[in-house]
Amino acid sequence: MNNQKDKIIFVKEEMEILICHYPFWETLNPKLHLLIKQFPDEYKKSTNVKAKMTHYCVINEDFMKIGRWVHQKLPDILPHGLHSTSKFRLSDIWGALYNENDYTVSHRHRPLSFSFVYFVNAPKNSAPLIFDFSKQKIQAEPGKCVIFPSWLSHSVPKNKCKERSVIAGNFSFVPEILPFSF
Repeated sequence: MNNQKDKIIFVKEEMEILICHYPFWETLNPKLHLLIKQFPDEYKKSTNVKAKMTHYCVINEDFMKIGRWVHQKLPDILPHGLHSTSKFRLSDIWGALYNENDYTVSHRHRPLSFSFVYFVNAPKNSAPLIFDFSKQKIQAEPGKCVIFPSWLSHSVPKNKCKERSVIAGNFSFVPEILPFSF
């Protein structure tokens, strides 16, 4: 911030998130879970995700099935005036495998537009996804997907089971015409 009078404040607002269920999860999730387990641990818990994590940009047809499906769901959460998902592009998509005591620290995905978490494998005692300011907990359930504005702070508390797996990703807004240049 350049001005001494500039400041950032936090407000607690009601924000919409979308919870939906992938219709073909029973056949796709076992493949996705195996892929997540087989991919190397790219970051060794050096990111916000303190669990095994794939590369941020997984190029895989089964991962892309989830990415395309989430893209199709975006109109259900888009603000008024944005009717076309063609203005949104998948920026990144990755997998994470949580074992006992793995977790994710509170974070946001700004400046991106929408983020999602898709639950692939959720054994008993799987940690929930938590939206930090509202304290809203979303229980892990195979096939469940949570789509939300990327600027919402979220985390995962310490996991209490083995092999909780998710696919997560982000969409960015790409205007058709850039009206300004700086």
